[in-house]
Amino acid sequence: MNLTRRKDMQLDSSVGGYMPGYIIDKYNQKNAYWEHDNNPLRPHVELTGGLHSGAFFNSDPIMHDFFFLNVVA
Repeated sequence: MNLTRRKDMQLDSSVGGYMPGYIIDKYNQKNAYWEHDNNPLRPHVELTGGLHSGAFFNSDPIMHDFFFLNVVA
């Protein structure tokens, strides 16, 4: 099976690999992506360097998906 021909897994040379939407969708499927809604009263991600982020990727669940890692690597 040629994975690059699947609509949801198209290569995008501008980002050097698979389309960011496919990767974010995979994180969403694993409940491993969180995006802030820009409401300053709600919790947000504080990075280890003290800065703040509007989104967070938890890669631990993704690291156990060997098929996905082979596809995007």
